[in-house]
Amino acid sequence: MSNRKRYVGATRFEMVATRLKFALGIATDRELAMRLKMSQNAFANRKASGSIPYTHIFAVCEAAELDLNLIFAEGNSPQRAVFPCGQSPGRKK
Repeated sequence: MSNRKRYVGATRFEMVATRLKFALGIATDRELAMRLKMSQNAFANRKASGSIPYTHIFAVCEAAELDLNLIFAEGNSPQRAVFPCGQSPGRKK
């Protein structure tokens, strides 16, 4: 299944979380919740409601020097958004 087909219909929360996981090199929601300094339960509640934890994401992106524009980019493929034109994983230039 192509990435495009896989992510069509994904919620905004899922897209942002997937891009962030990809850029940080982590695989699970549990790991992402830990990186965001959130409990698994709080993360799951946010995911279920579609409420993006912007403050937590901004802090992680700043610490990891990730470009917020790439994490929050519109589109269907997290990899394409995080790796446009061969750039490294969302890192600021």
